[in-house]
Amino acid sequence: HLCDVFNESKAVKRVIAANAKGGQRRMRPDGTDALAFTAGDNPTVIHIGALAGSALTEHTPRLVQMYHDRLDSRVGIIALGGIFNGTHAYESIKRGAVGIECTSAYFHFGEGIFNYIVEGLPEEYSLAA
Repeated sequence: HLCDVFNESKAVKRVIAANAKGGQRRMRPDGTDALAFTAGDNPTVIHIGALAGSALTEHTPRLVQMYHDRLDSRVGIIALGGIFNGTHAYESIKRGAVGIECTSAYFHFGEGIFNYIVEGLPEEYSLAA
């Protein structure tokens, strides 16, 4: 398992959970693949895509929990994927994440998203002194 490799390596200090969920097939309204790759003129799908952003809101905390259960405590877990508010962040934090990243949220909402997320965290994570 990949976690065994992380545990054995003294160089691994942090891991990212999740960024994207591969092997996902989503269809457009016209019935064609929304996230698929073909080769040349051959329309046969050779690789389906990956989902990111809000598609990972429920997946990321589960992956954080899996890493938390299998990794040495010296390896920190950074939650990434589907984090758009404080509740989303907290779902990963309470499962063992030591930090969060929110690329899609930043892309869609700008830097104000960070205050929005922090303001939505439980009081024990407040920035107030």
